Amino acid sequence: MVAGGGPPGLLGVPTPNLLARFDDAMVLFALCAATAVLTLGGVAIFRTLKRAARGRGLIDQTTGS
Repeated sequence: MVAGGGPPGLLGVPTPNLLARFDDAMVLFALCAATAVLTLGGVAIFRTLKRAARGRGLIDQTTGS
């Protein structure tokens, strides 16, 4: 415990009321929205890079062994 009474945060500074202003539904919605955005973004980046690699012939190369 820190002198402020709350548990230490990531940097050792207590943050006892950091999420107190948000209700559970709002936090859940934010987490779900962030998950959806990051998942869709990751899929889009993967498909773009895969298409670029296939266009350069890097995916269908063989090792020759």
